[in-house]
Amino acid sequence: MGVFTTRRGRVRIWVYALAFLVLVPMCGLVAAMFIQPERFARDDGCVTAGDDGITNQCSRTVVMEACVSGDDGIRECARQEIEGGATIERPASLPAGDLQLAACHAPYLPAKVTSPLNLSLLIDGCRKPE
Repeated sequence: MGVFTTRRGRVRIWVYALAFLVLVPMCGLVAAMFIQPERFARDDGCVTAGDDGITNQCSRTVVMEACVSGDDGIRECARQEIEGGATIERPASLPAGDLQLAACHAPYLPAKVTSPLNLSLLIDGCRKPE
């Protein structure tokens, strides 16, 4: 008599329950990666702002969004595509201030999107281009 089987050779019910609890979420994750790839395209770690400009540290092309919040709370943003390993100048259309950077793998665009867990909540994410 083993841990996974009964005396009659049948698999114990907790093994089936455990397999169900592990396999169903994994199948959902894999399905979401194919059905909604924009949910997994966000990669803010690729872009950094320095003295020489904005650098893409990843090997993939990203679409970068740089935003500056004013004293009145209004955000001004500029989007630009950056090749892998390239550096660009700070967008001239943005006023002076601290840059808030967001990046998504091309062709997806940084945007506020609905949360998959709460449809009334907007989170930073990526969306498909129009």
